[in-house]
Amino acid sequence: MLKVSFQLQGAEALIQKVENAQARCRDLSPAFIEIQQDFFDMERERFATQPWTPLSPDYRRWKENFAPGLPIMVLTGALRDSLTRKTDQTISEIYTQKAVFGTRARSGELNGRDFTAKRPYALAHQYGRGVPVRKLIELSANRRGIWTSIIARHCFRDFKPTTGMMQAYGFQGMI
Repeated sequence: MLKVSFQLQGAEALIQKVENAQARCRDLSPAFIEIQQDFFDMERERFATQPWTPLSPDYRRWKENFAPGLPIMVLTGALRDSLTRKTDQTISEIYTQKAVFGTRARSGELNGRDFTAKRPYALAHQYGRGVPVRKLIELSANRRGIWTSIIARHCFRDFKPTTGMMQAYGFQGMI
């Protein structure tokens, strides 16, 4: 009869690391706080690069007369500000297992005029409802990978990030 036996050394330490990882994965809010900062950075880059459809000739003329020098998607600044930092119009809901980021911007004032929108204009532009599509929030595969890595680092920080271990958890190429 042929027998093979083995003994795992350090099993208690491994069990403790796994239990710690489980506990951290039950509360992802610290990772979501880091992701929120990355979200703000992503949106600042978006407003700086202006990847949107140009303004119509009529609206461009109106904007040049009424608000000269302001870029696309910026009239009062409320929308841009709410997506690039925390304001009273920023949606920032961080829980243990999910986070929601966005904007509820509908109003602002410029040159003494109130520009309260009758509808959520961020949604209108995001999906092209009566206006040209100008996606304010667009997550690239790379950005999703960054956010996945942030969560993985949070949960598995006690583990040496070897490719094999991370692949076993479905995070290949993300760390």
